[in-house]
Amino acid sequence: MTNFYSAQFIVFIVITLISYYTFLRKKQWVCLSLASVVFYYCTGIENFFFLLITGFTTWIGAKYLKKYSEELIRVRKDTSLEKAVKEIIKVKVLRKRRVIMWSIVLLNFSMLAYIKYVRVVMENIAGVFQNSLQNNAVYHHALSLVLPLGISFYMFQSVGYLL
Repeated sequence: MTNFYSAQFIVFIVITLISYYTFLRKKQWVCLSLASVVFYYCTGIENFFFLLITGFTTWIGAKYLKKYSEELIRVRKDTSLEKAVKEIIKVKVLRKRRVIMWSIVLLNFSMLAYIKYVRVVMENIAGVFQNSLQNNAVYHHALSLVLPLGISFYMFQSVGYLL
């Protein structure tokens, strides 16, 4: 379905639009989410894999960030703790939150960079070495990656959700 002029893609869009505006009128986000997952799966298993990893890591990260936020609120409200102890706990919790957030941001942007730039880099390397890479499996895999539509938007949205 990577050809946007194919009958398969047009049928997919028509079914998505009909579902969006009629059947799933009250749950339009479900329709778009399902259509996105189907679209990414049809563009290639690698793209689907990146989508799942981004969604899963963002979800897990958000759960941990919420847990540490609740812990921070609980410590601030606890009147039995001294101010110095509260400050030590606050620093530790904020450090954990920062590590989680930046780890997920780094992971998501690393995947985005891989998807967007590995093909360009491999083509440039092939231009320098010309014929020596023609039989290399890694080179052919990198050139076979198709940049899925909207992957940058999805990555930035997921990172924005965390921040």
